[in-house]
Amino acid sequence: MTIAFVKETPTQNTASASHVVSVTSSAGNCLVAVIAVRTGTTQNVTAVTDNAGNTWTAGPAGAVSGSNTRIELWYALDAAAVTSVTVDLTASLAASINMVEFSGVATASALDQSNTASNSATATPSSGSITTTHANDVLVAAISSTSSTSLTSYSAGWTGLTGYSGVGTTRQGLQDAYRIESATGTFACMFTMGASSNWGGAILALTAASSGVTGSAALTEAADAVSSTAALALAGMASASEASDSLAAASALGLTAAASLAEAPDTVSASAALPLAATLAGTDAADTLTAAGALSLSASAALADDADTLQSTGALAGSRTAALAATEAGDSLVAGGALALGGLAAISEQSDSLTASGALLLVGMLVATDAGDVVLSTSAIALTAALAADDAADTSTATATAGAGSAAHAGTMTLALAAPRLTLTTTAPRLTLALAAPTLTIEVT
Repeated sequence: MTIAFVKETPTQNTASASHVVSVTSSAGNCLVAVIAVRTGTTQNVTAVTDNAGNTWTAGPAGAVSGSNTRIELWYALDAAAVTSVTVDLTASLAASINMVEFSGVATASALDQSNTASNSATATPSSGSITTTHANDVLVAAISSTSSTSLTSYSAGWTGLTGYSGVGTTRQGLQDAYRIESATGTFACMFTMGASSNWGGAILALTAASSGVTGSAALTEAADAVSSTAALALAGMASASEASDSLAAASALGLTAAASLAEAPDTVSASAALPLAATLAGTDAADTLTAAGALSLSASAALADDADTLQSTGALAGSRTAALAATEAGDSLVAGGALALGGLAAISEQSDSLTASGALLLVGMLVATDAGDVVLSTSAIALTAALAADDAADTSTATATAGAGSAAHAGTMTLALAAPRLTLTTTAPRLTLALAAPTLTIEVT
């Protein structure tokens, strides 16, 4: 999810032990309280509360000992809508406060990094430096000082928020800024002032909410899309019920329940892994299940209409004794690497195909039941159970370099041919039939 700045509500108050800020926020957003207090290290903020009862967490606090330079950052995640926020202090002190609201921040465990800094008699105060560990963060930086001069500039890449200059002994100086980052890195905000003064600085980074869906995700109109540049995790049902609906992730697309593609040409795609722990059904012509890395099936995958495809440029693995069925003419199961099936693979319509440019490994049964069905591998076809090709023009083919490839069948290979002949062709100088059984039976009808 993308983080976005919503609004700020600044105020500069004279001395009080309790400062109330009137603010109007939206439910579910993150609130950051930037608090500059006219004290050093002897006094502090004791609590931040609001009229909705949200939980506020104390962040970094910076100050110069013995100097009125204290800055504190507090935040509330997934906050209910509020109309007022109260900042309580250990003593009656002047304070400048800015309530800043962001959308898209994680609802729990959002803090990525924080830090503080402080110094005396300089005109370039700093927030302190942090190195983030999450790619999508919002960073908030601030300084507190007694300087009566105004701010002249921020570090590049930072967006300034409303600040205040100090006013004698009655008002505290505050300068603050934020930036939203889409990549990790090392960050600090430098505030250039019109004159030197003592100052305390603080910075924190909060990470973005994930794109996980824990219930149902329904795409009910043509061209609807659920997409993520990182992980898209579905723990319930995902239904794409209109033509051109898509479920896409640039990284992992994890499905632990059912994903249903009900209209041509719906798509489920991931440029990395597409792991399926339950049922995935492609029920209309031209539906596609695609992964540039691995396409892993631990339950059943059904292609029920003409030209549906299961495709992976890496491994296409059926990891348990479940069924993988291609039931309409032109359906295809394709892997650029290995195609490994741990259960039954049924090709039941003319011109259906099982194809792997590497190895085609079957530890259960493979049935090709219609004329023109193809079982093809450019390396080895290894069968540890039965292969039945029971219609004219069905083929079981393995192609490798001369003398190095094999079509290995550890179980039974049955060819019930309507044609009057069986042709075995090799480009190598010899053809070897190595039989575990004492006989080879070819029945020609």
